Amino acid sequence: MSVHRVYGIRNDLYSLRIAALLFVWIAGGLYVWHDLDRGWWPNNAGAIGLSAERVLKGELPHRDFDEIYTGGVDYLHALAFKLLGTNFTSMRRVLFAVFLTWIPAVYYIATRFSGPVTAGMVSLLAIAWSLPIYSEPIASWYNLFFATHGAAALLRYLETDRRRWLFVAGVWGGLSCLAKIIGLCFLAATGLCFLFWEHCASTRSEQITGDLDNGNHARGRSFGYTAFLILTLLAFVVPVAAAIHRHHGINGIVHFVTPCAMLGAFLLWNEFTPERTSSTVRFRVLWHFLSPFVSGVCLIIGLFLMPYVFDGSLNELARGLFVSPLRRLTVTSNPPPNGLITLIPTLPIIFFLARSSGWPWRVQYGIAGWLFLAFAIFTWTGDRWPNYGLIILSIRGLTPIVVVSGIIMLVFLSRSGVPWRQTSSVEITNQLATKPTLKQCMLFTLLAVSGLCSLVQFPVAETIYIFFIAPLGLLTLLAVLSYQRLEVGPVFVVLVLFYTVFTAVWINSSTHVGRRFAPYVPDDQMEVLDIDRAGGIRVRAKEKAEYEALVTILRNCCYGEYIFATPDCPEVYFLSGFRNPTRTTYDFFDDPEGRNDRIKYILATKDIRAIVLNHRPQYSAPPPLELVTYLRREYPQVTEIGSFEVRWKP
Repeated sequence: MSVHRVYGIRNDLYSLRIAALLFVWIAGGLYVWHDLDRGWWPNNAGAIGLSAERVLKGELPHRDFDEIYTGGVDYLHALAFKLLGTNFTSMRRVLFAVFLTWIPAVYYIATRFSGPVTAGMVSLLAIAWSLPIYSEPIASWYNLFFATHGAAALLRYLETDRRRWLFVAGVWGGLSCLAKIIGLCFLAATGLCFLFWEHCASTRSEQITGDLDNGNHARGRSFGYTAFLILTLLAFVVPVAAAIHRHHGINGIVHFVTPCAMLGAFLLWNEFTPERTSSTVRFRVLWHFLSPFVSGVCLIIGLFLMPYVFDGSLNELARGLFVSPLRRLTVTSNPPPNGLITLIPTLPIIFFLARSSGWPWRVQYGIAGWLFLAFAIFTWTGDRWPNYGLIILSIRGLTPIVVVSGIIMLVFLSRSGVPWRQTSSVEITNQLATKPTLKQCMLFTLLAVSGLCSLVQFPVAETIYIFFIAPLGLLTLLAVLSYQRLEVGPVFVVLVLFYTVFTAVWINSSTHVGRRFAPYVPDDQMEVLDIDRAGGIRVRAKEKAEYEALVTILRNCCYGEYIFATPDCPEVYFLSGFRNPTRTTYDFFDDPEGRNDRIKYILATKDIRAIVLNHRPQYSAPPPLELVTYLRREYPQVTEIGSFEVRWKP
């Protein structure tokens, strides 16, 4: 083949990749934008908006008010209020902007394991499994987006050997921690990746890290490094398993602990192979990976900590991040459904895909045709039980099954010495093509990130939380299938098309109620909430009437800056424009000792003229009878609006 022919093929492949990316980018962006303003969960939207507004007024999360997450996202949303106006849609516009940066990262990861067309199809399914599910700018979406960016940076480092990509991955990891403390799972996943990369670099003549020791590989035992590895894995797996088992029982073990334990067990199993280098060299190799990554994390975390350091309020921040969230486990813990039931819809699909690798292409196309007809009928009746519930369960079981399957496959590959099959669809440099462990490192990276980041579903494993990890699980499935070229098979293509269409038709048109076994509930959030601070979001007709009347009464009967609304109704503060006189967002975070007296003192000193009692709080218990009696005596004028009781002084 001539040089010009080779360059022509490469140029055509590059052009196809760019065209596919642009199509996915534009189509995905338009699809998400169309429904970006649809739906809300009132207390979620209120808590996010109220926190951002308090930051905009100069308050610090955790020091001045109870922030339910880390607090970094509050600054981003405060900037949105500054630039776009103080309303719910401003925050969604910022989330959408971050989402647009996420699409190329998803596509980039997909192209490491497939051609442009397949990568584009998988990316579209990942998009359908993201914001159209629930477009509220909650921190878990940022965790997904930042973890995907971080995973892409890690893969880019493996391809280029340029350590700046490890620094970039650290920056994304730090941002994920600032969004929500569960971002620590991405940091832990990256640590597991480095342990595996070190093993590959220490046991192969081709070192991923380059010539760290000038080609002088000290042979010898590495008892010190082995002890460090064992202690590190135990310190990681044991606390996670204990916490999850305590609150989620055996179901949590199956869904969340098993993938993490398998990752740790694989690293430990790898360790007990004939040693190639001494502990000194192995620690140097590990530090080679760690140093730029830790630098990126520390840069982001350090910038966030500066106001707390200068103000002397690090204790308040630590309490808000690591102590107060423990109270959430008592009111929001919701374990996943029975592990075996969850695996039933997913296991046959994975097994069927694996078996199809040995079939002739004519057979595969024939089976794909029959599957297409079956899936068309299944989609036509997708709103019925058990069709809808089975699809949701199969998505729930995707990540744990793929992670476990991928680890088992790596065990056989690491012992058989069979390198990854090189395909023309994946471009890597000649230097990296000589490294037989490169693709195994790439696969393990996705397995670790998906397996650990799935802990975002703890302690609330409701339907919506599945989709905070499902796109990463999908990319990991693509990586696993690419070992046997299954990602280009017609069966996989039909499956991706089916899930994409089913998601667009049914899942994205459903209201995801807080149940573990999800029924199809048609989304009826179609009415525009006509309040200036709502920004035009669409809600149910009942909620529209309720909140519009509530805000009108509060603005007519109250003067001053403050009202008092309890329990668990931060949206009342935000929509009405009145300030919260307490530091409380959700009442269960507040210290019950002396709380009644504190509230009475605040009501008196701030001359609060109106209060709101919420009769249907989602999380917290109703207020004590003593406090309710006092409030009704002090605020005699009353009107009932839906679940709210509005009272004010004449």
